[in-house]
Amino acid sequence: MTSYAVWKTRPIFVTSTFTDMQAERDYLRDNVFPVLEERLKERFCHLELIDLRWGVETVSVSEEESKELLVLKVCLGEIERSRPFLIALIGDRYGWVPPEDRMAAAAQEAGFQGELAGKSVTALEIEFGVLESPDQRKRSRFYFRDPLPCDRMDPVTAAAYSDAHSGDADAAERYARLKALKERIIRKMQEWGVPDRVRTYRAEWDSENNRVVGLEEWGRQVLEDLWQDLDEETRDYIRLAPDTWQEQESLVLEQFVEMQCRDFVGREELIDHLIRFATSPEANNGKQGICLVGRPGSGKSAVFGKLVRELQSKDVLLLSHAAGVSGRSVQVDAILRRWIFELSRHLGIADRSAEITAREELEQEFGRLLSQAAANRRVVC
Repeated sequence: MTSYAVWKTRPIFVTSTFTDMQAERDYLRDNVFPVLEERLKERFCHLELIDLRWGVETVSVSEEESKELLVLKVCLGEIERSRPFLIALIGDRYGWVPPEDRMAAAAQEAGFQGELAGKSVTALEIEFGVLESPDQRKRSRFYFRDPLPCDRMDPVTAAAYSDAHSGDADAAERYARLKALKERIIRKMQEWGVPDRVRTYRAEWDSENNRVVGLEEWGRQVLEDLWQDLDEETRDYIRLAPDTWQEQESLVLEQFVEMQCRDFVGREELIDHLIRFATSPEANNGKQGICLVGRPGSGKSAVFGKLVRELQSKDVLLLSHAAGVSGRSVQVDAILRRWIFELSRHLGIADRSAEITAREELEQEFGRLLSQAAANRRVVC
């Protein structure tokens, strides 16, 4: 199988405060990003999600501070590494302000030269990721949540969702800083000519279960916004429609292989054994095939994907197939016709499979071309 595309990565960095924006981050993870991932696959692009806060639900203040401090350095490094699309979710909390000396160490390593005193982790990410970098203005989105009905919450819950309802000594200062941050974001986006990159949205409050709900409309807006940006950046990767159904099948198989081997780890001994078998100049003691078996979910498809990728870089003619990745992929005739197509192209001769109707003749044609190709090059099916 020919690799038709070099896969690219499109990172999206999500920044927000911790527990008060958990519902939004979960909604993006479960409902928005999977749709974007599927759309990008058609353009041979991966969606890389960078949100190191996912999975944090209920933590104490000390645990939250520890987690914030732990991710700060990594987050700034990820922003600098990828200069990703960045979306900021902002409610009514400014976020935790770490000790200035620790903040300075992380900022210095990332190359941030701005003011640090009194800044929260979220504010620093926004400053570093967008506001100090005009080039990022068309790769960033801000979503301000309307105030939740904190008067319907118990005092502890209300404080967790709004600095205005916190009894902390520095709550008023945090609230003022939050207001100033929002105003600066709006002002910068207006100066840069992209005011529509700041949106407000409304969420509902489920008093019975103490959680944020009603995010469907907001989720649709985020999907539309992000796809507009991603579409513009990945449009050049759209491939022309394949000339033949065989080429279309190869494209589908290429996508399947990429998805299977993308995060492949381990099983080095098995992969090495299979590659040695496939590429050995010897006759493998007369053996011409290996059958790898395993229970459903044991990782056979992942091994297949990894093996295809590895063999594509070897000096072999590779004929690959995965049953079930398309409607035609479960038809034996279609498998033979596609492989005859690929062998004919390799040999530089006309593909005769369209003229053949009988299965027996298809098998004979496949065998004939396979023999011709194997006379000068190792063929691996």
